Amino acid sequence: MSATAALSTDLKFYFSGPTGGSDDNRKNNTGGALATPLVEMITGAKYNWFPDVSRVIMTYVNDGQYWNQYACFLVKNTSSSFTMSAAVLSLSSFLIPVDALVGIAVSPKNTVPVSIANINTAPSGITFKEKVGGVNPTVTLSDLAPADFYPVWVRLRQQHGKPLFKFAKIKLRIDWTNVTLPPPPPPPSSWVNFKDSTGPVLSPARLFTIFHGGSWDTATKPSMSDINSQLTALINGTYFTQLSQYRSIQVPGLASADTYFADNYDLNSTFSDTDMRNKLSAMIDDNRFPSPSEDPQILYVCFPDHNADRNDGVTSGHSAYTHSGSVHYCWANSGDGTDATMQYITKQIINAISDPEPSGSIGTPAIESKDGTHKELATWCTTTGTSSNVKCASYYSETNGACVVP
Repeated sequence: MSATAALSTDLKFYFSGPTGGSDDNRKNNTGGALATPLVEMITGAKYNWFPDVSRVIMTYVNDGQYWNQYACFLVKNTSSSFTMSAAVLSLSSFLIPVDALVGIAVSPKNTVPVSIANINTAPSGITFKEKVGGVNPTVTLSDLAPADFYPVWVRLRQQHGKPLFKFAKIKLRIDWTNVTLPPPPPPPSSWVNFKDSTGPVLSPARLFTIFHGGSWDTATKPSMSDINSQLTALINGTYFTQLSQYRSIQVPGLASADTYFADNYDLNSTFSDTDMRNKLSAMIDDNRFPSPSEDPQILYVCFPDHNADRNDGVTSGHSAYTHSGSVHYCWANSGDGTDATMQYITKQIINAISDPEPSGSIGTPAIESKDGTHKELATWCTTTGTSSNVKCASYYSETNGACVVP
């Protein structure tokens, strides 16, 4: 079972100093440049921390009342995934003569600790906490994210005139809170949420853009040219390439001749899906452009004029019906600006190419979700992005396990 929070074994202690404090020379734990790699401290090892220090050494370095020794080590969160929140360093227990004192302090997080000349020299800018009454000292730390560390300082003090001692034992601990956040919803894994129902895909699809209404002749933002040029940029770029993971769907095409200014086939300012189908059928019957019987891979990409809206308030869609073959079409509102129009239409083109026949319509749908709601590749995703300098919808990549804008 994988861990769901930082564990005690994720908390590691390391010697400081450029050599990391070799087994026979612990007095090198004096902060400064850190050893590479860091040398881990072994709990309970002999001379694990301070070396034996003679009275001669201590006689020359004192503060007038105490003999002093200082050492620095690092405490690090080695978890790759979890943060140790609201961490607190405390002196848990110690075994030293009653007339000696132990203090603890820290340098700023993720910084190289200050360097001291020797173990009897106080580190600059460091304030130590010692036992007050019967309460051992604690130091509040900030959250320890993965790879965060704190340089920790320990000071041993002994009053003048008292016998020196050879061994001392101290125990430090760090407590923290594991904040368990609700896990993000798992992405669909390969063919768990999406399946290939073996229905038709359009590969390679032949896009045929249709602009309904005379007002397109002077329309801007977007104009007919804006839409065609941006679709061409996406086709020539990388946007459609991730579709190849689904039954090797190829990048669609759009030739300069594959566009139609439907001046005499206007859609009313409020139109229905039936109205759009009737206009498409009339244009096919009037031989205004190739019919699906001539090329079954055609996807008619329709744009009502800027002032037209569908009667149910939907801003884009795709569907299919039978008229001289299977008529695959998609459409998008154009009145919300160029970026919005491209985001609407790219979502529908992706869905129409990978699943051209919605559930309950002609034949069997192709790439579709298995959760019973008939979600499609681009419908599954709600994010948008930019590809080839064109604003567009994201769609789900099984390979990446995420929504992508290639």
